[in-house]
Amino acid sequence: MCEFAWQSGRQAHHRHSAHAGIVSLGYTAPVAWTPRIGFEYAYSPGDRTPDDSVVETFDPLYPTTHPYYGIMDYFSWRNLRNARVSLSARPTTKLRLQLDYHDFRLAAAEDGWYSSSAKLLQDKTGGSGTHVGHELDFQVDYKLSARTAISAGYGHFFPGSYVARQKAQVADSDWGYLQVSTAYQPDHDTGRWRPPRPPEIGGSEE
Repeated sequence: MCEFAWQSGRQAHHRHSAHAGIVSLGYTAPVAWTPRIGFEYAYSPGDRTPDDSVVETFDPLYPTTHPYYGIMDYFSWRNLRNARVSLSARPTTKLRLQLDYHDFRLAAAEDGWYSSSAKLLQDKTGGSGTHVGHELDFQVDYKLSARTAISAGYGHFFPGSYVARQKAQVADSDWGYLQVSTAYQPDHDTGRWRPPRPPEIGGSEE
């Protein structure tokens, strides 16, 4: 799969011109547990001259980062080079396991490190380099019933040389979650709410 986006316009008194792209591929083995391996590379150029009159940082507009750039939400599709490897398996029809590895680097060393909601760090000289860090995520989805599923996940972030050179107070960090989801939908004949068809857990695969 390939995706490409291009932006043009104005931001206040500055001209805006940016682009971004994603390439992904994967293979699902036709054996027990249906193991799958996937590879993805996401690229979003930054602005190497952040003080000039042209904004070259891609703006994702609605930055839903959680499924794509690590479950810890430290990154968005903005001044980013993200190499991702995914492994998943379904031991049973109700259980899905997934392991993801991310290598995060800035596309432009002079631009900032952006999360989904803020600019976290920036070195306009570019002297801090581009390697922000690695993230390892593990997720489990289990379908309890036709309308109820339980999900859990754990992520660990390993800061890279970019963080160390800025002497930022960012150390290895951990994050986890546990959630239960229940779905209903209206029955148009009776007007009552009823359970939907059994959902596919774990979201769409690459």
